[in-house]
Order: sequence, then structure tokens, then C-alpha cells
Amino acid sequence: MHTFYRRLYRLLLRLHPTAFRNEFAREMALDFEDALYTYGLGRLFIDATGSLGRQWWARILSGAPDPISAPRPSLLAGNYVMVRDESFTPLELGRGVIASAAQLALCLFALSAGPEHVPNFPIVYAASAPAQTGQQKPELLLLHPSSPLPSYEVATVKPIDPDAASSMVKLPPGVSLSPLSVRRYIMNAYGAVDAQQIVGGPDWLNKDAYQINGKVPDDLGAALQKMTREQRNDQTRLMQQRLLAERFRLKAHFETRVLPVYELVPAKDGLKITEVAGPPELKPGDPPVRVRQGDPLSPGTMMSTANSNGLRVLNGRAIKMQLLARVIGGEIGGRPVVNHTGFTGYFDINDLTWAPSADAGAGGEPDGSSLASALEENLGVRLLPAKDPIEVLVIDGIERPTPN
Repeated sequence: MHTFYRRLYRLLLRLHPTAFRNEFAREMALDFEDALYTYGLGRLFIDATGSLGRQWWARILSGAPDPISAPRPSLLAGNYVMVRDESFTPLELGRGVIASAAQLALCLFALSAGPEHVPNFPIVYAASAPAQTGQQKPELLLLHPSSPLPSYEVATVKPIDPDAASSMVKLPPGVSLSPLSVRRYIMNAYGAVDAQQIVGGPDWLNKDAYQINGKVPDDLGAALQKMTREQRNDQTRLMQQRLLAERFRLKAHFETRVLPVYELVPAKDGLKITEVAGPPELKPGDPPVRVRQGDPLSPGTMMSTANSNGLRVLNGRAIKMQLLARVIGGEIGGRPVVNHTGFTGYFDINDLTWAPSADAGAGGEPDGSSLASALEENLGVRLLPAKDPIEVLVIDGIERPTPN
């Protein structure tokens, strides 16, 4: 039903005059999720309907490209006025009136049902639509749920103080998202590397903190001991997805959206890294690799520390470029980092040192005198601002859990 409302809203936007639609319809459609949770379905449709009447009325009364009235506060569209500079034909008026009347009738019918009449559909996660021919495939793919989802034998969800939660896990500079917030739990459950990959949802997803623990069933625990580390991680995430669906009533779907990113690309003089042998494959039942400060790094691990001068120092042994991109994304903040270097092997990082910037990622460019220059000088890679298709999870509905 939520998907039906979204499509109905987009159809309402398509009835706006062409000039307005080309300028603002995409922005309004992208803001639909956040506005829905903030203002509610009724006010959202009333605002879009008022915008529709306002834009057509402006085109009828004026042929000049100036607004006929001052902007007024509203949800999404009230601050926009777009007037065409050509003459308005009776045919366009008639067609607009008929189409608008039909659309308003559909809106009234949909709103009259109300949430209390919406049937309780089962939770369905839709996969991302396949890319059309000629389009670039999405990057930073998420973990799609399997069927059936494994579950914890028993799980506890207890609210905790957000300040206490923030002190439990250290985040990179500039990242303010509570490490134990629901949004971060959703990120982990779906394998998201950046908060922008979780779209929509109420504001409390970023503020409320919970201590979530689950007991793995004995039979699944025995099976996990025979899996590789990657398989165990995926099984854990799938159990977290089921917990979110059952305890938080999470309903969501996948989409591909073009987002601002930093592309990790070869520098002008080429890459300055040497391919090394990959880390030994962990056998089923092997304990996870622990990274402790002062100990030699094991293959496949990285460690970021601060030296006595307050500079950041990054070391890595037999790592992939994707792992470096993820670590960089945590350092600069603001945009995810995608690997476009073309390098697919393993390499080492020896004392990559830079001066952290307090406002790294706050502007449109990375700090060229610190991390960006260190990457180019030592590894031969550059950070370029760009826009790429990224897979995201769009939250259709979620509720606060009953603590236990």
C-alpha cells in the first residue's frame, strides 16, 4: 500500500506544468519518504494538490516568467513557483482540468481508506530493479534477504542512554551517528558502508540507542562453526534482518539511486602499490582474526592509530582496495567512497600518515593537504568527487520495539 501511495504521488507530480515538473518534480519525489514520516500522508497529498492548482493558476494568469505571489511555507512545493513564458492554450487547459479531476478523485479514494483499513500484508523485500541496457550497474551492493530468514532463539532489545552508547564505540572524526542507533543496526544488517544507503524512516532512528543481544540456536551455532568467516557474517546479518522485521516491524525495499560519492582512481602518474600474496583462507571453525595495537598485523587486516603529533597513521597487510575505500569513507565522512582504480589484487600499506581535518567531508572536496595528498604521494590514488548509482534500502515502515 505504501508503494501505491508513492506511485500516486508521483502521478500527481506529473500533472504539474512541464516547466515546473522538469525543475522540481524529481526533488519532490525523492523527498517523499522523509515528508511522509514527518507530516503524514494526508498533509503530503494536500500540499501536492495545492501546488498543482497553484502552478496551473499561475500559468493561466501570467505569461511572464515571474512569480505571481511570494513563496509561502509548506511541506515540499509551496516555495516553488514556475510560470511559463508562452501563451496558454484552451486545449492544454481542458486537458489539465480533466486529468487533475481524475487524479484528485483517485487521491480522495486512497486517502479515504486510511491506515486502519489497510490490510496487514506480509513483509516483502523487493530486489533492486535490473539495470537497463547501457546503464552502469549499481555499486556498494547490499545483502538481500534469503528465504527463509534464520532467527535467534531468543533476543533482547533494551533502550540505553545515547550518550553512554556513543562512549561504547569510537567512530571516526565528523561522524555523529550513534553507534548503537537503530539506523546503524540496519546498516550492519544489510551490509551498508554509508548511512546514505539507508533512506527514509523517522528521526528517532538516528537518536534512540538500544542494546540488542541474540542467542543463536544450537543447531545453527553448530552449522556456523563449519562456515567461512564471510558465510558466518552473512548468517548473522540475516538473523539481524529477521529481528528488525519482527521486533521493529521493519518494511523496506531496495532501490538504485545516483548519490554524491568520492571515486578512488589512479593518480596521474599511476598506482604506486605492489601486488602481494593474499591472506590465507580461514577454514571453517577458525577463530576471528584479532587486531591489537602493538602486535604485528596479520594478513588481511588494517589498523589506524594516532601518533604523538596527533597525526593519523594507517597500516595494512595484504588488503583489498575495497577495504581501503571503506576505511577512507569513515575518515572523510559525508560521501561513500567507491573503488574505480581497477586494481583487484592485494597490497600492503606502510605508515600512511596525514593530518586529520576537523571539518573533513563537510565541504565538497576532501582535504587536499592531508589525507588526499597522502594517498596520492604514497599509494598513487586520488579522491575525485562524482555521482554514481548506489544501491540503497528505502524504509517503508518501522516502529519502536517493546523493550525486554
